[in-house]
Amino acid sequence: MTKSKKKEELETTKNYYRKQLLQQRKILRETNLEKEHLIKKYKIDQLEEKIEKTNNKIKEIIIHALDNGFSENDLRYDLSQKRTIRNIAQEIVEESPDIKKCKDAIPYLMQMQHLDSVDKFSYNESAPEIVNGFLIHTRCWRGQYPRKIKAELRKILKETVV
Repeated sequence: MTKSKKKEELETTKNYYRKQLLQQRKILRETNLEKEHLIKKYKIDQLEEKIEKTNNKIKEIIIHALDNGFSENDLRYDLSQKRTIRNIAQEIVEESPDIKKCKDAIPYLMQMQHLDSVDKFSYNESAPEIVNGFLIHTRCWRGQYPRKIKAELRKILKETVV
């Protein structure tokens, strides 16, 4: 096996573990939100069990990855990796339902889902115009996660201007 192929296979495996962890953490986050809403309906026991199963699944994935020679740092999701605007938009749609509060940003988010790079056009608007429009209209989208995403989008825009 060539060195580049081995490296590519290693990166693919890392990405697989990262994706598995992100999915399980998303389930955990959704379950915790569901728990808050269902406390009054006395379904806590079922939710506690689901949370426990999800936590155990996360532990299994980490142990499996560590047994296969990966470190915990390999499994951390790194925002410094270059992602496409489309990937970022998909993540926003999947991970942040509170983006719907920013009604004016939704059309820009939908357009961003069709952009692979900043040199593309969508509906007669350039990618930087679309991303800037999204950033302008997401002032009501707040928190740690939105800050990271906005910083990543600004970084992409800054790299294209320079």
